[in-house]
Amino acid sequence: MGKPYFEVFPTLKLDKSLHDLLEQTTVERVSATSRKDFLRIYISSERLIRKREIWQVQEEIKKQLFSGVNITVMIYERFILSPQYSPARLMDVYRESILEELKEYSHILYIMFKNSEISYPEQEHIVLTAPDTVPARSMEQELIRVLEKIFNERCGFSVSVTVEYAEGSGDGAADEDEQKIALQVAEISARVRDSRENAAAGNAGAGTGAGPGGTGEKRKARQESKTVAAYQRKAEFGGGQKTQTERGGRGNRAACRTVR
Repeated sequence: MGKPYFEVFPTLKLDKSLHDLLEQTTVERVSATSRKDFLRIYISSERLIRKREIWQVQEEIKKQLFSGVNITVMIYERFILSPQYSPARLMDVYRESILEELKEYSHILYIMFKNSEISYPEQEHIVLTAPDTVPARSMEQELIRVLEKIFNERCGFSVSVTVEYAEGSGDGAADEDEQKIALQVAEISARVRDSRENAAAGNAGAGTGAGPGGTGEKRKARQESKTVAAYQRKAEFGGGQKTQTERGGRGNRAACRTVR
């Protein structure tokens, strides 16, 4: 049996809008790892709560209740929605939140979803129609998995998601460049994470630049972090305009398909 949110966290201070949302929220359970470095909070609510608001609450819990403690706080939300919500209605009101979530999870999925056209040939069937590109096809199954998880596990539906591809729409060269940039962002981000893990594990070599935790690795990690930010900005603003020569004569190919 769950408890009202503020019975579990009675001293947590939030702004009025967040407080009002969480007053109608139930905490189903709370669990922590044996090392007390990861706290999971499972909640249910009859009202939709945007992902950005969930993140704000996570930050406030960590700041107010675990100040100075090396702990990660994660909230796992489940919505008990009224019958007025169909998959189409939910997509209308929750799409921006899904986009925010996808942008944090994978820039490629974010671009794919943002650019997709959405249709509902049947009540429990969602079809995304996107321009046909190699990056889009490589991420198709992951996008389907994420969307079905959001709609089914989080929001209580039983939908299936299908991705289809459209040809000849938009500036294919510019959109394909955008997805290639997103792939580069993902690859560089992975290298940055590896560099940071190596630095944390190899402090014995610090200062020499020779060991995995040395100055050379740290400098490389900082530089690649800057590169990630630059690629993200470029992707966000479309990567700039290219001439026909720079595009390699590709002309108007199918715009890249999208994904959140």
